[in-house]
Amino acid sequence: MNIKPRLLILALFVATTIVTVSAQHQHRGECGVTYEMEQQLPVYSKKDVQLFKEANPERFASINIPVMFHTVANSVGEGRVKRKDILKSLCRMNNDYAEHGVVYYLKDGGFNELDNSNIFSNVSMNGDLVQTFKDGAAVDIFITENADTGSSLGTTLGFYSPGGDYIIIRKKEMADSSGTMSHEVGHYFSLRHPHSGWDQPYDIETYGNSVPFNTVPSTGALIELMDGSNCEDAGDKICDTAPDYLLGFTTQSCFDNFGVLDPNGDALESDETLSMGYFNNCPKYVFSPQQIDRAKLNIASPGRDFLLNTHTPNETEITGDLAIISPGFQETVETYNGVEVSWEGVQDADLYLVEIVNFADPADFYEYTTPNEALFVTDLEPNKVYFLNVKPYNDAYTCYPEVGLPFLTGDVETSLNDPSFVSDFVVYPNPSHTNQDIIVDMMSKWSGNATLSISDLAGKVIKHQAIQISNGKQQLVTNQSGDIQSGIYFLKLSTVQGNVTRKIVIQ
Repeated sequence: MNIKPRLLILALFVATTIVTVSAQHQHRGECGVTYEMEQQLPVYSKKDVQLFKEANPERFASINIPVMFHTVANSVGEGRVKRKDILKSLCRMNNDYAEHGVVYYLKDGGFNELDNSNIFSNVSMNGDLVQTFKDGAAVDIFITENADTGSSLGTTLGFYSPGGDYIIIRKKEMADSSGTMSHEVGHYFSLRHPHSGWDQPYDIETYGNSVPFNTVPSTGALIELMDGSNCEDAGDKICDTAPDYLLGFTTQSCFDNFGVLDPNGDALESDETLSMGYFNNCPKYVFSPQQIDRAKLNIASPGRDFLLNTHTPNETEITGDLAIISPGFQETVETYNGVEVSWEGVQDADLYLVEIVNFADPADFYEYTTPNEALFVTDLEPNKVYFLNVKPYNDAYTCYPEVGLPFLTGDVETSLNDPSFVSDFVVYPNPSHTNQDIIVDMMSKWSGNATLSISDLAGKVIKHQAIQISNGKQQLVTNQSGDIQSGIYFLKLSTVQGNVTRKIVIQ
């Protein structure tokens, strides 16, 4: 088969996707944390920070923080963010905080899939519901279709809920080009906006270039002065972050020369590079030393005890060249419902994210996570062009780029027919949960010794037990006993008369 035309279309599709994603991150958006919400965040004085640093110097050297991503879809499982995008965002956030000795890592795999249309589409109205799904031992970040809070400034890209102590981020912000997650995590650890108190940008046309009042008219917040005389009481209440009157929201450029004078007549010089600010298109965003000091003090506060544990994440940089072995580049795989995917692994990788997407139908999309360097895929359709991506990662290092190639499926079906002695072979509950018995109801025309096993997608046998099959209707039970993690597996009944295999899902 000549597949060059298809691959040309595929290349154009990928290029278009890249352009589209880049364009998405040029829109005007805002954080949903309002001035009223910021008043609920704790305030730490210079003295608080100094006393803590003297008593706990080790806490300011290196801190590991567990994160749980709740990937929300609608009630039928549609619209969920791709795990690849989350891994890229985690890479960005770790880079943003790296110089300060803060490492964020995936707790217990890091992903909790949640199907709930109310949270997916209208999260700001369902805060009580969100709280019921929190992990409770990590920074809980929910990725939803939107994070809208009804603000007039623009699209809400994300927000931290002080009352619920969780973070919501709009799905389109999950990319290494967006600093939204770093920003919202800053709020989580007590940081305010440098423009705190300004719910709208200072209006130069109405009031002129010289600010004629000492408090913001709409909120009554004290206006921070350039001379630093009220820096502990105004704005973000931190003295090494410059005053900010939200004027960065009025431009797409990274600059702060608006010609505005503060109430004392001093020229306003905001810091456009602050991660907690609203300036756009700066080459790099940062946290000031005093911002990080206060964030670390918040991390070490009694209210954050649930983040402390003995786990040391693997933040080792993954090196080397990952090479896909099977299928080959542009290869047509004969059997579509039994495709072996394998690759040459890379040093220091603990896990691999495997992504397979149908070019003609992006909704025909599959992702798998495995510690192995191979898996067996049974979900694909015949005569389709697919693109395969493999991305290695650790729980704290997720910056290695994915490696991919196109391939086609043929029309030969792998035989999955049950042997003639078996009928009415039903496995339930499916999906099931860890520590839950898996039950098989079946009818047999044969009796004898058999085995019942559970294996992962790579073929590794996780559980194996000897059983006795008898004539007639019967029930087989296998207990997981907590030794099987969530994922996709195969349950197999093996006999001298033939084998029966069913795919099962453990949640």
